[in-house]
Amino acid sequence: MHDMASALRTHPLAAALFDPERGDPEVSLFWRDARAEIELRARLDWMPHTDGGRLLVGDYKTADSAAPRKFARSAADFGYPQQDDFYRAGIRALDLAEDVAFLFVVQAKTAPYLVSVNEIHPSDLRAAHLKNREAIDLYAACLKANEWPAYDGVNLIELPAWYRRHNEEEATFA
Repeated sequence: MHDMASALRTHPLAAALFDPERGDPEVSLFWRDARAEIELRARLDWMPHTDGGRLLVGDYKTADSAAPRKFARSAADFGYPQQDDFYRAGIRALDLAEDVAFLFVVQAKTAPYLVSVNEIHPSDLRAAHLKNREAIDLYAACLKANEWPAYDGVNLIELPAWYRRHNEEEATFA
């Protein structure tokens, strides 16, 4: 754990993003969505002190690899573009900053604990914004009606293509 922290501190951009002299850890945001008329909340890993300029917000992630291409897949799998859009929306709603960059600081979990700093492409953020809007509106409608989506009955599922390819390859060696 100490080796990971040391490696993070040696990365110039990551170290600046999480500088204890220039920000605070674990900051909660609470705001009201005017359209859906519901309360929203977010918890930032790190909230830099604002100086009126562009706000650079870092979010720390660990991964098997810090390679940007590998992180892009994780970002898609785990909905990180939606997290990015949602946190930016909270910062703007609270008038903390208008110009916000949300940066994912990704660190490998194994030595030498490489670090990369990544920003979601604007076109992916536009798609994330639409997904977030849909999710907020659905949540508000469910709250109002006290009815929630559910999975009923038995669902026949097909496993991903990679699983099938893997099994076909194993069968040829048997």
